[in-house]
Amino acid sequence: MDVFFVISGYLITRLIHDEMSAGRFSVARFYERRIRRIFPALFAVLAASTVAAAFWFMPIDFDAFSDSLAGAALSVSNFVFWREAGYFAGPSDLKPLLHTWSLGVEEQFYVVFPLVLLALHRYARRFLPAVLAAVVVASFALSVWGTRHHTGAAFYLLPFRAWELGLGALLAVGVVPALKRRVAAELLAMAGLLLILVPVFTYTPETRFPGWAALPPTLGAALLIYAAPQAASIGGMLRLRPLVFIGLLSYSLYLWHWPLIVFTRYRMPADLDFATSCTLVSASVVAAYASWRWIEQPFRRARTPGHRRAVFTAGGCAVAATVAVALWTGSWLPLMLVGLPRLYGSWHMVLTGLLQHIGLADNVTDHRLNTRTVYMNPISRWIYWNMNYHVEHHMFPMVPYHALPRLHELIKHDLPEPNPSMWHAYREVWPVLLKQLRYEDYFLKRELPPTAKPYRGEFHDLVIPAAAE
Repeated sequence: MDVFFVISGYLITRLIHDEMSAGRFSVARFYERRIRRIFPALFAVLAASTVAAAFWFMPIDFDAFSDSLAGAALSVSNFVFWREAGYFAGPSDLKPLLHTWSLGVEEQFYVVFPLVLLALHRYARRFLPAVLAAVVVASFALSVWGTRHHTGAAFYLLPFRAWELGLGALLAVGVVPALKRRVAAELLAMAGLLLILVPVFTYTPETRFPGWAALPPTLGAALLIYAAPQAASIGGMLRLRPLVFIGLLSYSLYLWHWPLIVFTRYRMPADLDFATSCTLVSASVVAAYASWRWIEQPFRRARTPGHRRAVFTAGGCAVAATVAVALWTGSWLPLMLVGLPRLYGSWHMVLTGLLQHIGLADNVTDHRLNTRTVYMNPISRWIYWNMNYHVEHHMFPMVPYHALPRLHELIKHDLPEPNPSMWHAYREVWPVLLKQLRYEDYFLKRELPPTAKPYRGEFHDLVIPAAAE
């Protein structure tokens, strides 16, 4: 990601600087371009990831996903993941939106940077390179210090990463004079390529990052930007059609590749084999091309009357809708447990939750004897996360919730007869509760079908108390 920070800093600063020099820079037009460039493909990925997570993830993982969903929509997911970093952090391969932290850093940088650049350009133009250089040096020093003392903050937060974007910005404003000799350009471009490639093969998970370790790849990217246009060999290689094509797809490829990997690994916990890895690479390229061709390009080219207002309105609505989805999924508990949700959610939770074990045996180790499966309508089942298949859930707790109906079909011949409805279950439970008022040890005995086989024989050697029916 560090290489792309430098490239982004160079391209965006050059665009802003050139427009300011020509006297045609507009803050509104700049942010409109950013929205057109960033939001359409991003929100397509967020929508697809939300649907996949809803069907794929267990509730605890989906709850964590909804936090990152809101963060990505608001361009603050780097703060979300920084907050989660440390002892209580979950594994990264369970976070489909983890890669959006870098997008958050970029967007926070570009909220402030154009305004600072505009002020310097108008009132202190001759100090612009010095101010940028001071920011780069200060941010790099902070990154080196933070990598040793506050690793999570140094990795995820803008003050520790601004120097990487600033390095590209320094090149864009012409701090370094142009090269005049092709031999020097070739040598510098080759050095830049090596500085990027060597860390790829030598850095390990134990490497302290960013800090000093981020310096080689970022300097390498800066050298390539600086020297490659005049270097026939390296520059020619970078202009090859396949690499240009990948460059066009780079943003969409960045967005799609990680969710595809995470959702695959969620279902395949073992290390991905070569064939699966190749399939994921191919799927990422296909998704990236489709996203670039039918999402990125149309939105970037579209021009309609009042288009700027429409762009900002659409962007705001997309952010609001995504945050609303994150709230609705239960990520932020105070909002979910106070007010309207209590009116339409709590009664359902109580009615369905009571049926899990009520009236059944307490001191048995076979879950089939103390747990109840109840058939429910699709809406209740969806709200209840398929937990009406409660026997199945207790017997195989690692099976994802979306797969419980399929598990039921596979093992129902070994289970007690399910209750055909909630009404039927409560009709069964009510007499038991009345008897328990007089006989506290009374319970309803669950009968296993004749075809049932014990998963462990000792479960069926238990003596059932005489009070049971």
